[in-house]
Amino acid sequence: MAYTDNDFRGPYSEADVYDIFDKQGIYYKRRPERYNLLVGSPYDQMKNPQYWIAYHTKSNKPIAVHGVGEWKNVYLGAGLASYGIETGLPKEETEKAGEAIANHVVSMHGDKPFVIFANSKSKPIFNGVGFSDVQFDEDGNVIGQDDVPEDVVDTIERLKAKGSASEAVRKLLVRYADSWFVGLRV
Repeated sequence: MAYTDNDFRGPYSEADVYDIFDKQGIYYKRRPERYNLLVGSPYDQMKNPQYWIAYHTKSNKPIAVHGVGEWKNVYLGAGLASYGIETGLPKEETEKAGEAIANHVVSMHGDKPFVIFANSKSKPIFNGVGFSDVQFDEDGNVIGQDDVPEDVVDTIERLKAKGSASEAVRKLLVRYADSWFVGLRV
């Protein structure tokens, strides 16, 4: 299914997202339920992350959600989840919703580095929109992330040391000169 900007809505609070999916009989786990290894980290402590939802065009059911929050000078991922199966809609009408909402949210957040923990299902989505793997030296220390706050780097190293199935990926700050120039000319 092709998604358009009309299929995306937000920003919502985490409580709003929970309520929106709950009204459809879909249980959306809040951050404390999802962040077992991130308790006490910037991902857990960031205030008021914002979420955007991809809706099914015809039924107006929520299909997928992606959240982002700010921490110091970076954006942190607050979760990407897709509920195509749970909506009861045909697979061909819900597939790629997670990818579409991730693309939409990432495209709005190019003014700061963006650091996400991605699992095996979401990592290809984020790699497809320009995220790259955070690199480590032989001692497990993060390499070359001088623009990322130290407490975020510490969290990345801690999760790597614990053998987390999720991996840190990040996108550099992106500003497209042609968009800026067009905006200036108008």
